[in-house]
Amino acid sequence: MKNLYVNGCSFTHGHKNYIFENGISKPGTFTWPSQIQEYTDFNLVNEAFSGGSNSRVVRRTCEYLSKVDNPKDWNVIIQFTSLDRDEYFDDKRQIWIGSVRDAGCFDDRSKHLNPVSTNIRKDPIFTNHVRNKIMSQNNTQDVLKLAQQTLFLQMFLKKLGFEKVLFTGQSKRCLINYYMEDNLNPGHDIDLRPLIENSIDFDAIHLLYKHIDTANFVLPLSHVSRGLEESLDDGHPNDEGHKVFSRYIIEQLVLRNWYE
Repeated sequence: MKNLYVNGCSFTHGHKNYIFENGISKPGTFTWPSQIQEYTDFNLVNEAFSGGSNSRVVRRTCEYLSKVDNPKDWNVIIQFTSLDRDEYFDDKRQIWIGSVRDAGCFDDRSKHLNPVSTNIRKDPIFTNHVRNKIMSQNNTQDVLKLAQQTLFLQMFLKKLGFEKVLFTGQSKRCLINYYMEDNLNPGHDIDLRPLIENSIDFDAIHLLYKHIDTANFVLPLSHVSRGLEESLDDGHPNDEGHKVFSRYIIEQLVLRNWYE
């Protein structure tokens, strides 16, 4: 049995036509992972969630894949998301709570709880979390954390025996290589390198990056689905955009002899 594990945010979970089960939205059938499942014989595990952070992606990926007995039978695709998101564990509610700017994000393990029912924006712990995130907002620190998360996840999965792992992103701002490689910034895009190269933490980022294997980094969704967004105000891929990205990912798996 060929297995496919994916994790990410709404670009992988879906951003519309939510199907709710016990009050929690399930991954959309129109999304690129579901399209891959339709085109192939993969058994799909999609743990992405709308509004999820990279911290959640790393945490849930490590948790799930550490329980897998046959890592060589799995393909793994990690979709990194916006660097300004994060999460914390709420001891009282015994759930992880994420933040998307000043909005709360309760994922598929929040049971019956949600940001509206708990009035999370008035919760002092959440407001302090958001305030600290905003006050400490720093491009360099965000990129440093992304480098740490990327390297940790690569090392962790390699130690577990996973050999077929692809990394993609919501956009190039979500992938560490776009901050470090000048040739990845064509003229029509914003060059991300100046955001970090003059900072005191650049040496630390560069040191981490030297140990990150970018051979299996692929184009972000926003690049592959360019022109196939939902609208001018909504950058999520539309249904056709998800189909195009699913075909792109299958091509990448075939190129690496990870799928026949």
